[in-house]
Amino acid sequence: GIGYGIAFSPDGAFIAVGHGSSPYLNVYPWSGSGFGTKVANPAKLPAGPCKAVAFSPDGAYLAAVHSSSPFVTVYPWSGSGFGKKLDNPATKPSGDGWGVAFSPDGAYLAVANSDTSSPYVYLTVYPWSGAFGSALTPASALAGTCYAVAWRPQ
Repeated sequence: GIGYGIAFSPDGAFIAVGHGSSPYLNVYPWSGSGFGTKVANPAKLPAGPCKAVAFSPDGAYLAAVHSSSPFVTVYPWSGSGFGKKLDNPATKPSGDGWGVAFSPDGAYLAVANSDTSSPYVYLTVYPWSGAFGSALTPASALAGTCYAVAWRPQ
């Protein structure tokens, strides 16, 4: 399927690719020689086409945002592959996920999304400690769909 987003693990040993066809998320070992053999799919696939992917700074988690509820999925990650999908956030992003990024210190996970229902929240930030914290949203609405998100280096 169409590739939408890629991310390298912090150690450079893996490359994750989000795309439009099932299984929606592929991960490959990566070296100077290029791609290795695809890592086995997670037991529970993302709910739809993955638009963006991100590894946590410590490489312990892999987040994917997609076009079906719950719009964000996070897996524990290790050199041996995917762990069991983590529980969904209590407050899900309110529309299709388009961008995802962990803060440089790994304390937050930001999700950029479209929104089809009032109050039109296009950016959701979760405190992160190996699980979703309570959603943080801007005090005033953004002007429209947020397609990407990034953090300022510390």
